Amino acid sequence: MASRRETLRSQLMAEVQAITVAGGYRTDVKEVYPVAVPLDFVTAFPAVAVDLDEEVLKVADTRATVGESRINVFFIGYVSSTVATSNQTSRLLTAAADPLLSDLKRKVFECAVKYVRSQGNNWVVDRLHPIKCNVFSLPEVSRGWVEVSFGVVMFDVKSEEF
Repeated sequence: MASRRETLRSQLMAEVQAITVAGGYRTDVKEVYPVAVPLDFVTAFPAVAVDLDEEVLKVADTRATVGESRINVFFIGYVSSTVATSNQTSRLLTAAADPLLSDLKRKVFECAVKYVRSQGNNWVVDRLHPIKCNVFSLPEVSRGWVEVSFGVVMFDVKSEEF
């Protein structure tokens, strides 16, 4: 049986894999990784890593539930441009980064609606945790990345599900 953390990662990876122009998004995600990877490791762009960071457990006071778990999640999107001069590359990296950042933010909000304690699912996007977005570029190598971080709360966690 998969742990709640493994199940969460699998569900989020499937959500990110669904980012396609045909599906109404602005980009076609080529690769999805289960953890953050070095930029040099990425061979197909855009790519996205679903990285689960710190997890905080809280013991509940009911007999049926051991507690709840809060996990910080990062969608890290890797982008590339095709021009080698730094002035043009910076603009092209922005042109590649902004649509992917937009798609990842949209995906977080879609997950917030889709996974609101639906039957058989006990996690939600944490509405108290701010959603943070950043863009990073390395113009000298014509590559960069975007980052969307958010929190997830898993309810009704039992000890056998850790």
